[in-house]
Amino acid sequence: MLFRSTGPEVIRSYASTVSLATTSLTTVYTSTTYPTLIQSIHLANRTDTGDYPVSVVITSSSGLTTTYLARDLLIPRYSTVDILDRPKRVEVGSTIGIKVGQTSTIDVIISGKQILP
Repeated sequence: MLFRSTGPEVIRSYASTVSLATTSLTTVYTSTTYPTLIQSIHLANRTDTGDYPVSVVITSSSGLTTTYLARDLLIPRYSTVDILDRPKRVEVGSTIGIKVGQTSTIDVIISGKQILP
């Protein structure tokens, strides 16, 4: 496996309080072409009105397997939380989805690298 720190292999995905405008599961990243090594998932509560729950889900390309990386994790007001303590592999076609308990509250930043042959 080859890992590079720059170039098209590096992935980043961002979902803001604007794009997470529903409390339903929202896909924020899809692994394409090559598997992806997710290095970090940062969740930020941008409000001063309360602590809000967030769920982070990986769904397989077939849609048959769902893995929760965080389920109803409360993010305190004006706080950020990184939910990965080590990299996580996401297979081709699999998606990362975010479900928020309250709209207009949470930002998400995902970073990683494609795993090249």
